[in-house]
Amino acid sequence: MAIQAYDKALSINPKSNATWVNKGIALYKKGNYEEALKLYDTALEIDPKLAITWYNKGIALIALNRYNEALQVFEKAIGINPRDDMAWHGKGYVLIQFARYEEALQLFNKALQVNPNRGWAWNNLGITLNRLSMYNDALKAFNKAIEINPKSARAWHNKANTLYNLGKYEESMRTYNKAIELDPLLYAGINK
Repeated sequence: MAIQAYDKALSINPKSNATWVNKGIALYKKGNYEEALKLYDTALEIDPKLAITWYNKGIALIALNRYNEALQVFEKAIGINPRDDMAWHGKGYVLIQFARYEEALQLFNKALQVNPNRGWAWNNLGITLNRLSMYNDALKAFNKAIEINPKSARAWHNKANTLYNLGKYEESMRTYNKAIELDPLLYAGINK
């Protein structure tokens, strides 16, 4: 239904950057990443100076496993708006895919300096710290993620992994159980 509304709006004003981006987001949410990418490119032809459009393009590129391109796109977004925490985060996420954890850690910290209220950013910071075997710091990051969003099964799961790495096996099992309580399909491989 939303797609048709965006089509109608574009028939009235085909130069509306926001409408192209919002239609792209709607298609992205349906899993149509290539189509969303085309719409973001159209929006960028209209106005290449909107960091949020570059960010959305980067997210679509990540979904398509086109990490090198995504890295360049996030750098473009950061160049336009250095206070765009989501672009810093997106670039950090891409660096994790390249196992460049130290660099990713710096970018997640930068994103959290700009906006410390994103639970998923704290979660990804914790994942990075965990991969660097900085388990106590990772635990603090996961606790912060859970404080912001106590219903994040992923954050509870990642906290449980960290507790396990710290040798706190009983607490780890209780925490895994909390993750399962929040999302019973988390460990079934169904909920990615």
